Amino acid sequence: MAGDYGRGSEQFFAASGVEREREPSGRDYDPHYHSWRQRHMSELDRDYDEYRREHQAQFESDFGSWRERRMHKRGLLGQIREHMEVVGSDDSHVGTIDRVAGDRIILTRSDPESGGVHHSLSCSNIDRVEGERVILDLNAEQARQRWRDESRSRALFEREDQGEMGPGMLGRSFEGTYR
Repeated sequence: MAGDYGRGSEQFFAASGVEREREPSGRDYDPHYHSWRQRHMSELDRDYDEYRREHQAQFESDFGSWRERRMHKRGLLGQIREHMEVVGSDDSHVGTIDRVAGDRIILTRSDPESGGVHHSLSCSNIDRVEGERVILDLNAEQARQRWRDESRSRALFEREDQGEMGPGMLGRSFEGTYR
């Protein structure tokens, strides 16, 4: 009986009248499984700690470089003024600056390329500012694709009565829940 973990052990518990322990998940408590699981979880934790230690320096270097680039690009926002032209890395027209909001550039909706809608791009997309032009680090079509993707995402989370920058909402089924 000691090695029988199948139906025999269930019959033993039923016949003995002893209540079998259950794990929080509702499964029957099996000390052998529990021991095996603990051993494997300990190995996983140990491997994760080793991985993290080995890659910590790489993470700090990558993050430091990314943050430095990001701060430089945010600094470019101070050079941007209303009505400047925005072009892609391919020198094709993307739009015209309406304003800077946070770390984003907002394009005018009156520009023929905009389709009558305010589009925005992150400062991380700016490569440089030269004269009266903002040059992106992606081509014009990639910039348009980026704002199309963002528009679709934003449409899923915005309330119509809150406008472009209003608080998000998961869907009409939750309407009124968080007001």
